[in-house]
Amino acid sequence: MIRTPPTKPYAVVPPGKAAWVVFSLIALSTPVALLGFLLARPQPWQDALWAVAPIALLIPALLWAAMRRRAVEFDGSQLHVRATLYTRRIAREELDLDRARIIDLRERREYRPRWKTNGFSLPGFLAGNFRGQDGQRLFVLLTSDDRVLLLPLRDHRIVLLSLERPQTLLDDLRGPNP
Repeated sequence: MIRTPPTKPYAVVPPGKAAWVVFSLIALSTPVALLGFLLARPQPWQDALWAVAPIALLIPALLWAAMRRRAVEFDGSQLHVRATLYTRRIAREELDLDRARIIDLRERREYRPRWKTNGFSLPGFLAGNFRGQDGQRLFVLLTSDDRVLLLPLRDHRIVLLSLERPQTLLDDLRGPNP
């Protein structure tokens, strides 16, 4: 029997009000827009739109579930980051822990995500793959700009995480190997 080491979870800072307000506006506008299209179109279009309506109403539920999928865990050898639709498993050896630190993105603007390459973004909530100011590749789970854990990788990519206690994860990553 193969034993897997226990994983230790690290609490992610919940998204702020801005992210939930924008999400709510998107979620509420979908059924309103759909109803407007249904009432304004001639009969052949209405039949087609009624067929699509359940899927259109399912989209906000899927987005809500994606926003709630936020987790960071470390099992002693690998860091697991789940951010909406995106997952990264990063071996401890891939991390450049000498350069890892906790930063404030309001002061260290060079690390702020600038371009979304394959990610999820709302005001106050970023998840997935982005490019930084200088084009560096970033994988982010950001819900707050202060106390962000910056984890450089040896291949020059960077992981940015908004954790409630970022120093705890950093200490665990720098700790002894299992």
